Amino acid sequence: MRNISELGVSYNTCLGFASLENITTDVQQSAIKLLKVNYIHGIFEMSTVLRTSHIWNLNKTSLVKFEAAGNRIQRIESGALRNFPVSLESVNFKDNVFSIGIYMFDAVQMPITSLDVSQTFSSHNVLTSYIERCVDTKLTVSTNLENNWLFDIVSFYRKVKGKSVFRIPVPTKLKLVTLRSSAVKYEIPEFMFTKNV
Repeated sequence: MRNISELGVSYNTCLGFASLENITTDVQQSAIKLLKVNYIHGIFEMSTVLRTSHIWNLNKTSLVKFEAAGNRIQRIESGALRNFPVSLESVNFKDNVFSIGIYMFDAVQMPITSLDVSQTFSSHNVLTSYIERCVDTKLTVSTNLENNWLFDIVSFYRKVKGKSVFRIPVPTKLKLVTLRSSAVKYEIPEFMFTKNV
């Protein structure tokens, strides 16, 4: 698939988010510019994590736009965001369930100019027609502390502890952030953004 420039596998919820690693492996030697993996994780499944192994194969590509909406991503493995290529301009992470975590500090190193994180905690009323009947798979739970969401949140609070106003890290090239129609379930404290110079 060396000549493929766009790949969309969206709305195949039986694929599961773990299949992202296979997808990115197949396009690592391609001319990929746009990758759409929206709603490949069951919309009523347990939350998931975007891992380094899911995207590290994209590092040497010329990917410009990455879409991973509606995959119930709760957090991102620390360091994973550094594996996106320098050509990346736009990321669509809308309709996920992100929690606060140390991964937010990795976002500063992303080369993006546009980020969409709208519809956080969506009710999915519109998408019920996309529910597929999938073969049951075993549920595995990680006991590794570094892959634990609680560890990630504690690390995050240690990093910002004692600062009067929390500063949200911003990628240096970022120009557009879309955060609309979200049903955030926690109190938003006073905050500022870091400079994107």
